[in-house]
Amino acid sequence: EILLSSMGHQNNKPFKGRHSSKRSIKKKHSGKVENESHTLKTKGKSSKKDRIEQARRRLVEKRVAVMAEKRALGGVDGPPRIVAVIPLCSSSDVPAVTLSLFHQSDTGKRSLREAGGDDAQIIALNQDFLHTLRSSPITLPFENSKTRLTLVTPGGEEHAVLDAAKVADVILFVCGAEGPSEEGNEAIRLMKLQGMPNSVAAITGLSMLESRKLQHERKRDIHDTLKRSLGDDCKVFSMELDAADAKKNDSI
Repeated sequence: EILLSSMGHQNNKPFKGRHSSKRSIKKKHSGKVENESHTLKTKGKSSKKDRIEQARRRLVEKRVAVMAEKRALGGVDGPPRIVAVIPLCSSSDVPAVTLSLFHQSDTGKRSLREAGGDDAQIIALNQDFLHTLRSSPITLPFENSKTRLTLVTPGGEEHAVLDAAKVADVILFVCGAEGPSEEGNEAIRLMKLQGMPNSVAAITGLSMLESRKLQHERKRDIHDTLKRSLGDDCKVFSMELDAADAKKNDSI
């Protein structure tokens, strides 16, 4: 029945030519005809730009995925997590930050016990650690957190900083009381472009400021500045103030 009913009325298909007539184009566009060559040229440029941006984005995503895989393999039996310690200004006290990590590690605690409180031995121990760290990475075990950290200190040279950030699982930024310099902000920008792993930031030198109130105000200003640059996920702490507050809370 469907076949019969369809045969009862003939529907002629409209003519489908390869090109529209000038009259139909004029009617459709009210006499305005697009310049097809210009349109195609513009589209070609746009698509090439999009492909470059997509390729860059895939590269960043791949690096982030590799970093996440490295972090998932943590633990005492897994490979150590690489920590790149990067200064953000000329007053950044990188030695103080790395020495603090050394003293908290199992290796550092054992060495300090062997020194027996002898100031001369402790000074020599610290100097040996810093001298070795300047020339090569140092791996420190932390039994309590069941992890190992390999410290890398590339200094402030741009290419060395970017190379260290590529292989790092975590970036430890060190910022002095003056706040990040122009070079420090530029380093952060370049690292974000190439794909930056998780980061933390340590503020040093606040104890040199005159009053406790001024120290906390400066810490807050630098904290807000670094949060804007590094994101809300970045933990920012002060070497002196946070340590002093922790001791104060322990004594209460």
